[in-house]
Amino acid sequence: GALLADVVVVGGGPSGIAAALSAREVGARTVVLLERTDYLGGQIAAGVGTMDEGSRDRFDQRSEGIWNRIVRAFLAEYARIGWPHTSTCYGAGSAGRTVCVSPSVARRVYAQLLEDAGVVVQLGVDVTPVVIGSRITGVRWQRTVAPGDSQRVAASVVVDASENGSGL
Repeated sequence: GALLADVVVVGGGPSGIAAALSAREVGARTVVLLERTDYLGGQIAAGVGTMDEGSRDRFDQRSEGIWNRIVRAFLAEYARIGWPHTSTCYGAGSAGRTVCVSPSVARRVYAQLLEDAGVVVQLGVDVTPVVIGSRITGVRWQRTVAPGDSQRVAASVVVDASENGSGL
């Protein structure tokens, strides 16, 4: 038997995390996020700590939404560990004006946001679509470290949020 989910998100980068959090916010009871790597956060958590929207001037214009919540969670995590700002990539002159986070902080924050939202996360999995007729009705995933271990997830909605569009 397959696991049943309202939404399956393939890809654990920022877009997949935003999709999973949004799905829970609009009422999806069961959201499953599947990620090929062994960590969440995509390029940001892999070492590209700055973001295209990394200017605090731009951030301050966004008082709502997932992006704002993620940046606020980064700010809170840096405050918790005693670091005065999120400008960790550009030197002292950028203090307080940019958002640039270390991979370890990004991974922790993303994991906590998803856990708090009740999203089921599976890391280190390869995903293939389950197609009935012309519709993707779910996915089959298997662990990259244990190829014999596979699971099927049937879903009302499947989102390909992989960073390179190859999730499905």
